[in-house]
Amino acid sequence: MMPLELFRGDSWQLLVINPGDALRVALFLRAYLRAETRTKQSDTRFAIGVGTVEEAPSESIRENRGEAYEHSGALLDKKSSQRMHFGIAREHLDGWYEEKSITAILAVLDVVASRWSSAQSRAICGALTGGTQEQIAKEWHGESISQQAVGQHLSRAGWVGVEAAVQYYEEIMNNWEPS
Repeated sequence: MMPLELFRGDSWQLLVINPGDALRVALFLRAYLRAETRTKQSDTRFAIGVGTVEEAPSESIRENRGEAYEHSGALLDKKSSQRMHFGIAREHLDGWYEEKSITAILAVLDVVASRWSSAQSRAICGALTGGTQEQIAKEWHGESISQQAVGQHLSRAGWVGVEAAVQYYEEIMNNWEPS
């Protein structure tokens, strides 16, 4: 991963080398923002653009070009109430249904994530990085929390569905190869 970089004045970009990791990274960043600001009003939009990258990563992500940047930029430029978007060069998928199903999953995840409280977002961050409920409780910032409380936060945040969606995305994208 390259560092986050401001882009177009009010947006940011991040290059994730393995497209299978992009959804997990994006959800983590969204949850982290909500957890650290402790408000539901703090949120961000993201677009996952999958495709080739024509230039090797340099010191500045702005200098890179390719399908991935074109897709994510075009999706972010769309005026939409939805905060999560997905785009891929169609010739890179075996079937159109994969893009449609990922797009539908992101639409549902967007609704779920928009309802996360600060505590639920913190629990989601821990779960997205592979932490157990006990580990998440031990690493909770600023206060003592039980494993059971972490479990409740994850349950209320819809973690079972979020995890299934992320795993489905990873399965599809980890088999993707640029043509």
